[in-house]
Amino acid sequence: MLLSLAIENFALIEKLSMNFSAGFNVLTGETGAGKSIIIGAINMVLGERASADLIKTGAERAFVEAVFSIKDNPPLFKLLDKLGIEKEETMVISRELSSGKSIARLNNRTIPQSVLREISAYLFDIHGQHQHQSLLQVEEHINILDSFGGKDLAQLRKKIAEEYAYLQKFLAELKDLRSSAENREKEKDYLEFQIKELDMARLQPGEWQELQQEEKRLKNAAKLKEKAQAAFSALDQMDGQLRSAQSALKEMVNLDAELLPQSQEIDTSLFSIKDILAFLRDYQKRLSANPDRLNEVSDRLAFLNSLKRKHFPVGKEPADELITLLLRKKEQLAQQYQKLLNYDQDTSALEKNIRQQQEHLGKDSMELSMKRLATAKTIEKKIMQNLDDLNMQNSVFKVQLSQVEDPENGVPVLSGRFKIFETGIDQVEFLISANPGEPPKPLAKIASGGEISRIMLALKSVLADADPIPTMVFDEIDTGIGGRTAKAVGNKLHQLALKRQVICVTHLPQIASLAQQHLVVEKEFAAGRTIVSVKLLRNDTERKAEISRMLSGTTSEITLKHAEEILKS
Repeated sequence: MLLSLAIENFALIEKLSMNFSAGFNVLTGETGAGKSIIIGAINMVLGERASADLIKTGAERAFVEAVFSIKDNPPLFKLLDKLGIEKEETMVISRELSSGKSIARLNNRTIPQSVLREISAYLFDIHGQHQHQSLLQVEEHINILDSFGGKDLAQLRKKIAEEYAYLQKFLAELKDLRSSAENREKEKDYLEFQIKELDMARLQPGEWQELQQEEKRLKNAAKLKEKAQAAFSALDQMDGQLRSAQSALKEMVNLDAELLPQSQEIDTSLFSIKDILAFLRDYQKRLSANPDRLNEVSDRLAFLNSLKRKHFPVGKEPADELITLLLRKKEQLAQQYQKLLNYDQDTSALEKNIRQQQEHLGKDSMELSMKRLATAKTIEKKIMQNLDDLNMQNSVFKVQLSQVEDPENGVPVLSGRFKIFETGIDQVEFLISANPGEPPKPLAKIASGGEISRIMLALKSVLADADPIPTMVFDEIDTGIGGRTAKAVGNKLHQLALKRQVICVTHLPQIASLAQQHLVVEKEFAAGRTIVSVKLLRNDTERKAEISRMLSGTTSEITLKHAEEILKS
């Protein structure tokens, strides 16, 4: 609920602060005293648009701060979690308006106005001729109806929402499949060509490096042969020299055993040279110019390079073994090809899932519609009873449930098919006829501010348990009423305040007399300035004086006595 409100340099208000209590609060005062300015300040702190014209003359900025207790507001807590805002028992919302800019803060954290409006929708509901009214938002009517219906409707609606999400998933998958159908055959042919090309390439792991080495060897055969012969001659000469050294060392070993290791090393070296000479002899025989083999190897490498360019764009050349990557690519292409071959099977399976999901939704939506119809009848009866209490005896209130036919894509219900939403097949709207003989019309088209306020009060009285908004403001709900109707309106407000915090701006003593907290807005002129103040009436004497003023505009023994009677009653 709203705990306090502070206003600085807003319209005629220079500085003002007031506290509010739980239950029924009223604001009274002379016409033009500033009651509407206070409501305007509340609107501003809740995120409504505000122009620099509202800044008090001579000031640089206007500032409004509201402090709320949010100990028990689950819908708001859910929103705060979604927005990443830490929950505390007390919430401070402020709005600062200066020339050219507006700053909103929540617990000293700057937030966008859009977020402020989203949060405030869970805190306040202001009822006035030109203010936002949650019950006039048609899209909210279905939520209010279902909330009033209790757990049965909530569970069934949750089930439908889950089924609806699955249906949308299946439809999206089918759309993706069908959107690619035109290019499917072309893509399949191209994939088939690529796979056959890689098959015919007869790729062998390790082939890429081996061919590169062979091409290099064939291109440099003459040079390699020349160098091989030079190496062979040098080693052959060294072999002869080492054999002479070997013979000398063996004789020396017979005379001095210390030389045995060196003799053995020469033996090892001679074996190594013998192996190298044998290799070079064979290598030279194989190193003959072979233009045909060189062309064959070059052609094969050119072909593999063409595959590399086709499957690995420039700048993304493979660092790993090319043949391995090409074989892996072939597997990927084969999987894509198989997926296209399975198109008809996948489409058939999705269409079956969609039909089954639509049947489930149709059955559950029908059940939900029947429960909503029963709930609607209960609401209609209770609201019309409340309208009778508010001297609108000839009014007719209707909860209209309608459905949109959709023969092609709708869900089956009875003998027809209807458009499905996350909330079922129903569209809900509250209708009212305030005058005999007139058909019920949408609430938003009701012209009379007094009628709107009373209708809203009747709705709020019935739906108080279903509507989670903790604070309601009724701005001049007494427009166009008086006498017995005023007393009835006051009683309704008092009853409503047993479940919600109610703040009411009124000119009627019958309503003001029922308040649990009575605030008087006063305006005076001093030192060339207009000063707006708010006074809390703390005792019966002060309240009696204000009720007396509201009765006749003046205070006399007669009006004071009448005021006392009203307060006692």
